Amino acid sequence: MKPVRFTFGSCVVDVPARKLFVDGRPRKLQPLIFDLLLYLLMSNGRDVTRSELIEAIWLGRDTASAVISRAMMKVRRSISVDAPNGLIWTIHGQGYRLASDVEVKAHDADSDASDLAEGCLRIPPANQIPML
Repeated sequence: MKPVRFTFGSCVVDVPARKLFVDGRPRKLQPLIFDLLLYLLMSNGRDVTRSELIEAIWLGRDTASAVISRAMMKVRRSISVDAPNGLIWTIHGQGYRLASDVEVKAHDADSDASDLAEGCLRIPPANQIPML
């Protein structure tokens, strides 16, 4: 996997190190919460359904809606920055969207967000991701 960082708002996610920095300070994240944040970052601003999250993050296991909501609350708290509507929007009845411009930095010019899937989390192929 190639070294990559996502930058959004005052947050930086160092993927290979699996670390989140907010205003330059590290924030500890549980592995599942890091994976959830990474999945949202990799979605490039598109809506991500709860079903998609269950498949990608919880590996298809039967997961209650409250569990997903609680995990998303932890992601929101971990990236808490001064944003008028928050950086993660809830799309009622659908899922979530990261509402921020995300910059991807890699050491190689060939690197892109698809390089991140290797070793981080299971991302379904594009043709299996439901479009809203």
